[in-house]
Amino acid sequence: MPRPRKPLEILKLEGTYRKDRHGDRQGNVFSTDEIECPFDPKKEVVAWREWHRLAEPLRTLGLLTSASYQAFVCYCNLIQQKVHADMDITERGVILELPITNKEGDVVGTKTVKNPSVKVSNDCARLIRSFLGEFGCTPSTLARVSVKKDAPAVSAFKKKYLSGGARVIQFKPKTSE
Repeated sequence: MPRPRKPLEILKLEGTYRKDRHGDRQGNVFSTDEIECPFDPKKEVVAWREWHRLAEPLRTLGLLTSASYQAFVCYCNLIQQKVHADMDITERGVILELPITNKEGDVVGTKTVKNPSVKVSNDCARLIRSFLGEFGCTPSTLARVSVKKDAPAVSAFKKKYLSGGARVIQFKPKTSE
C-alpha cells in the first residue's frame, strides 16, 4: 500500500512544494470554521481535554478541517479508551486470577490470565501513534518540518508544544574518563 500524499500545506511549509511535481491539485478546500467539539465535558472528560489541547493549533495550521474531523474525533476517543484501560490495569493488575467453577457452581480453583485491558491499551497506543503521524504531531514528523521565516503558525506551534509546553528529556551517553 503506498504512502498517502502529504498535504500541500505541509509541502509549502517545508519548502518542498514544486508545481511541476505536485501539480495544480487543490490545497485545503475544506472548511476549518465550523468545527466544534463533539464531546461532553462531564461524561467524556479525557477526550474533551484532548480536543481542546490540540484542536486550535491543528486548525491554525490547516490540518484540522471538515475532512479530517472524523479522524480527529477517533483520535480523541482512542485517548479516552487508553486512559480507561490504563486505569483498569493500575487497579486490577496485569495478571488476573479467575475462579474455576464446577457444574454445581462451586469454586474448585483459579486460573491465571492476562488482563484484557493490556491488549486494549497496546492497541490504542499503536493507533494513537498512527493518528498523531497523520496530523504531524509526532517528534519525527515535527522534526521533518523545517519552518520558513514566513510561517508564524508553525513556529508558534513548535514553540508552544516543543520548547516550553512540554518537558524534553535529553539523554547523553556516558563518557569514559
